[in-house]
Amino acid sequence: MKYHVRWSPTAEDELTDLWVDAKDRSVVSAAAAAIDHRLAANAENEGESRAAGIRILFSAPLAATYEVNPRTRQVYVAHIWRYRVG
Repeated sequence: MKYHVRWSPTAEDELTDLWVDAKDRSVVSAAAAAIDHRLAANAENEGESRAAGIRILFSAPLAATYEVNPRTRQVYVAHIWRYRVG
């Protein structure tokens, strides 16, 4: 079943900053698109659970925290950041 993925204004700003600052913009864009796709397809089973209903998803070189509302099939991406791979 599909989920509707929404990004918080904070997450959108964080992604914009990451993309502007990136030497490899296509990689950042592809990772963000992968996060969107994976969450839309199967949000409850993606990533790892954290406290208070928060989940974290890694799609190199990005990571995102998000919440899932299974009743409404909504996903809310709260934050996104770049992490070092390797």
